[in-house]
Amino acid sequence: MQDNQAQQELALRESISVFVNSFEQLTYLRDTIDWFHGKGFRNLTVLEQGSIYPPLRAYLTSAEFRSKARLQELRKNVGPRRAVRKSAVMAGMGKPFIFTDPDLDLPEPIAADFLTRLFDLGRRYAVPKVGLALDVSENGKNNPQAKVGRNQTIGSLSGSGDRDELEPNVCKARIDTTFFLHVPQPEFENFGILRTQHRIPAVRIGGAGFAAGHRPWYFANGMEADEETHYRARATIASTTFGRTK
Repeated sequence: MQDNQAQQELALRESISVFVNSFEQLTYLRDTIDWFHGKGFRNLTVLEQGSIYPPLRAYLTSAEFRSKARLQELRKNVGPRRAVRKSAVMAGMGKPFIFTDPDLDLPEPIAADFLTRLFDLGRRYAVPKVGLALDVSENGKNNPQAKVGRNQTIGSLSGSGDRDELEPNVCKARIDTTFFLHVPQPEFENFGILRTQHRIPAVRIGGAGFAAGHRPWYFANGMEADEETHYRARATIASTTFGRTK
């Protein structure tokens, strides 16, 4: 990227409001905060939904956390979709923001024009949400037997070829509360963000610097044994991987 474009990208990252959903997952949350901070994002808010896991509570009060993000206590588990609505209000209706669950393996390295490209896609296709493609390939990390919702597995999804491609590495796709940039669309009611989340018009981008992994689908999901046990005991059906397998 040219120097002025790189400066514009950095300025976008420093200013954009980023909201990270949090419920009982220390490892994922800490890794997500570190990723954003390491990539130059400086306006991070964690929406904490009543977690009681002692190591997570300790992290949220630590100097390490406070140096990278701010904490917004929701005090109870309202679920990620309601957290999106709260994020829209906190950011200011009609203003862009990023929302993500913490359980993604975010792209490394990140594309140099990461945020610039996401904004461009939102404007070009007039969609309120632009997200990252999830890697479901046989990459040695993904467990092909991992469930995706109720009726599919990673293995069946990776071979389905069910994509509505708009351009190389960009396709129409549903996005719920995995990583997305909200690009406000004035012609939509409430700028398009307060509708049922997975029904909001959206596109996803993949390829180098954009595609993400979904850690609960991995053979090794990254959580310590006691953390996973605690999370499984506390998870609701909102957790499609852990809450529906009790």
